[in-house]
Amino acid sequence: MSDQNPASNAGNNPPESGSGPVTPKRSSLGRMLTLGLVVVFCVGAVCAVAYYQSELTGLFKVRPWDKATPRAAVERFVAAIQAGDSAAAEAIAPGVFVEVDEEGAVRVRPPSASPQMAPAPVEVYLPTGPVAEAPITYVYRMALTKVTYANADGQSVIVGLKGDGGMKVVSLVIE
Repeated sequence: MSDQNPASNAGNNPPESGSGPVTPKRSSLGRMLTLGLVVVFCVGAVCAVAYYQSELTGLFKVRPWDKATPRAAVERFVAAIQAGDSAAAEAIAPGVFVEVDEEGAVRVRPPSASPQMAPAPVEVYLPTGPVAEAPITYVYRMALTKVTYANADGQSVIVGLKGDGGMKVVSLVIE
């Protein structure tokens, strides 16, 4: 008698060696297609990061999730120029010119202005409302944060800030 199981030898076919559950094999075309898609995705991701490198770097420098830091820097700057404290204003806005004349009037020349430009009265740069509610915009490519508020004349004062954490005023524009 034979040692073979009659159920496995149905149909008088000889038993195959290593027979077991038959699993479908993935075709080599499917593997190549999957590998190709992964490579294309990786190359695309690297190209996108390289193309948007300055924006991504700027994103982490301006920290758009932290709105309190730029507003606090503007509040410190406004308080310094309002008090006529040129040392404190210079610490926050390198290059700013703050002078107090004989009558006690404070005049300010922005850091980005030409030295020949006459300083303007401090009232031009003072906000009418709280800076804590001032809108903030970001220029990621330049890693620049802009805080905009209205002055007493109804003009917009745009304060440009740069820096990681310790923000410095780099521009002061009235529109």
